Amino acid sequence: MSHVPRDISEAHVAQIAPAILEMVSEDNQIIQNTLWKEVFFTLGKEFPEVWSMISLKKNFNQGLMTCLKNSGYGANFGLYPNLVKFTSVFPLFQLVDFKDDKNNKFSVKDRAKFLTQFYQHLFAGLKNDNASYFHRDLTGAYFETLAFFLLKRFAPFAKDLSPEDENYQFVWSQIQMVIELPLTDYISKYEKFDSKV
Repeated sequence: MSHVPRDISEAHVAQIAPAILEMVSEDNQIIQNTLWKEVFFTLGKEFPEVWSMISLKKNFNQGLMTCLKNSGYGANFGLYPNLVKFTSVFPLFQLVDFKDDKNNKFSVKDRAKFLTQFYQHLFAGLKNDNASYFHRDLTGAYFETLAFFLLKRFAPFAKDLSPEDENYQFVWSQIQMVIELPLTDYISKYEKFDSKV
């Protein structure tokens, strides 16, 4: 996408973008590398309206979760180093100043639930045999995107709310689950190891 002249991209984005975005579920390593290295970020940054051209709930999110759980189908060099860039342009990570469209209605609670699902599926990639050689990359992407979310998405949202606010409490409870997920997994593995010893 970054190599296509802008006037051509603008003229055909409504036809091209939905087909490209729905390729997130393709189990082809080459396609996944290309999507994560430049396509998702370029589309999201240059043409933010593309996310409203598809149904995120029906068409994109399921494929995204499957892709994360399967460690990008072996596309670790595309997926993990570029995940924070994706996080920066994907609208469901927004908690303030987001615009719902007729295809995609997401409340703050829906977005917080998405956050939890996103990290649960990303973390599940550690159990994938294909991911055994790049656990460090996956773990790095997990915490890098979480830090980005906390600083750039949660902090602006939280500064206008009191800790007693229902939305604040719900979002924070989801973030706590995301923070605790790797720790809980580590502790359970350690306890199993310790009991065998």
